[in-house]
Amino acid sequence: GQFHALLNGMLEGSGGNRNIILANLILFLTQINEAFANRPPETEPITLEQRIVLYINRHLHNNLDIPLICDKFHISKATLFRLCKNATGMSVSKYIRTKRLLLCHMLIEEGEKPTSLYSTYGFQNYSSFYRAYVKQFGHSPGVKNENALENIPSDEDD
Repeated sequence: GQFHALLNGMLEGSGGNRNIILANLILFLTQINEAFANRPPETEPITLEQRIVLYINRHLHNNLDIPLICDKFHISKATLFRLCKNATGMSVSKYIRTKRLLLCHMLIEEGEKPTSLYSTYGFQNYSSFYRAYVKQFGHSPGVKNENALENIPSDEDD
């Protein structure tokens, strides 16, 4: 591509002199660095709410209890509850449970066995996973249902 053409141009114009090649390469890299350094940021800075939601989403398979999240972000429980409610419209525990169930639902649709998922995603036993799954999606984990994602309850359904 363009990089190879530029590199070949540097080689041809230098007569094979290593120092000229390196000088041209340093000049080229400096220009790239300046071009990226002067660009405005593409996104707004990430907020604490966004960082918390991102952390939860990335750690659904880990222990995600309230004190652990509060310690991670150096905030009180009340602040965590308020930020999570603002960001997701749900309580922290409801958001975690919903995201875990959605992930399990997707994995089941891809062929994973429900009995192999429940403990990985924070359920104490298969019975509690089964009840939560049926409440969330309106059918058992073993039944395929194309309309299941429409059954996601709001926080008021708690």
